[in-house]
Amino acid sequence: MMYKVPAKFLGIAAAAASVSLIAAAPAQPQGEGEWDYLGSSGITLQGSYYFSKQFESSGGNVKVCVSTREQGAKLYGLFEYDPGSSANDQQIGTNRKQVAGGCETWDVSGYVDGSNKKAEVYLSTDDSKAHTAKFWD
Repeated sequence: MMYKVPAKFLGIAAAAASVSLIAAAPAQPQGEGEWDYLGSSGITLQGSYYFSKQFESSGGNVKVCVSTREQGAKLYGLFEYDPGSSANDQQIGTNRKQVAGGCETWDVSGYVDGSNKKAEVYLSTDDSKAHTAKFWD
């Protein structure tokens, strides 16, 4: 799959980059009001930024926890990919600043679309020391 990252990412002007990410297997639903674990992803360099692989969300909130060796503050953003679209990927909500990794939650309700009725999401960051992102729906 090819992703088109918006020209402005994490508040830093950058040329649009195309990246390839691998989709994950669907999660087994745990029930309303409970976090469904979607899976874990390594974070890899693609062009000038670091990316997780893509996960499918049914909507509501998505929680992402990042493990990193970084001790300073870094920015993390969640993006939505639309298969077959020629448009840039859409940033979901705002970038989040974390010191030494941690967890953040984004509302992806407005990004559920397509025949699968899912939001295809991935994490992007400027954190070169981030090594794992875990996703919950």
